[in-house]
Amino acid sequence: GARAASPWGAARALPAAPPGSPSRAGYSDEMMMGPQQGAVASAAPVQPAPPQVAEDFLTQTQNVGISQMAKPTVNGGAYARFMSLFEKGVSYSVNREQKQIEIGRHPDCHIVLKDKRASGKHLRIYRDEHFHYFVEELSVNGAWCNDIHMTRGHTRALHNGDVLSICVHYGSEELQPFAAYTFQLADHCSS
Repeated sequence: GARAASPWGAARALPAAPPGSPSRAGYSDEMMMGPQQGAVASAAPVQPAPPQVAEDFLTQTQNVGISQMAKPTVNGGAYARFMSLFEKGVSYSVNREQKQIEIGRHPDCHIVLKDKRASGKHLRIYRDEHFHYFVEELSVNGAWCNDIHMTRGHTRALHNGDVLSICVHYGSEELQPFAAYTFQLADHCSS
């Protein structure tokens, strides 16, 4: 790649843009790297920059290579996940194609619980065509969405960061909680 003089010290190598890359189209090396030491600005008219999405702008701490990297998918294409508050490092992914999952003791549930206080199918998590998620309580044993107690047939919208507790509130000191999960959307996931 080309070398650019850095005002902070030695010259650094910039990676070459991939062939046909829109990020350099219509830009000279001087426009991409700034004026080089001893360079004279040309009087040629400069084409206006194409419109860009805010995410595509380079910041002072980014180089061209980073701006051209594909955005990673979370958990191999997962759209959302449920992170266990009681099992360290355990999370359950929900892919874009999955329109619903169930949590309960039944072996067909996406998240299978072992505690006898949980029903066979305790909660149903589903989404609409706009990827808005909802939780429906299917059990007489109840559940909690954050600090809201849910009874059988009760449905609530799920938002990033919501905590679902099965039967017992996850913060209970009187009763022993056994299953609670933080709902996390992929664009908010940290890994």
